[in-house]
Amino acid sequence: MNLNKIKTKLDEFSVSMKNDLLTNKEFLIFIANLTMNFALAGLSNDEQFAGLNLSDANILESLSLQHPDNLFIAMLLQSHITVYWANQIEE
Repeated sequence: MNLNKIKTKLDEFSVSMKNDLLTNKEFLIFIANLTMNFALAGLSNDEQFAGLNLSDANILESLSLQHPDNLFIAMLLQSHITVYWANQIEE
């Protein structure tokens, strides 16, 4: 793991946020989308999940119980939870 690379990316993100500040709701949606895209990319190579409606949080919850060690399912479920949190924010 290249910690300098991670720090550089975080610094770049910090600068971009100063230039175009996101609201709390927008920030959570941004994080949820990053998480969702990472998870979907990881699941795309696993044929056992092909054809499932991975945008359905109920299906993901069931899958997470069946596959508790699958990082990508957990992250995808977390992205849905983060979207839910964002929708609770009134701005």
